[in-house]
Amino acid sequence: EVLSTIEWLALGVIVFAVVLVTLGKYLLPAKPIVTRCEVEKP
Repeated sequence: EVLSTIEWLALGVIVFAVVLVTLGKYLLPAKPIVTRCEVEKP
């Protein structure tokens, strides 16, 4: 089955997003948002 251009584009975006999130977890183990929420907790 041959994928259409839109399907290939969508697949590429999904793969890119997954890779970006994965790299972000390794490069930024401490998320600023999580740290900020922990600090705001009483």
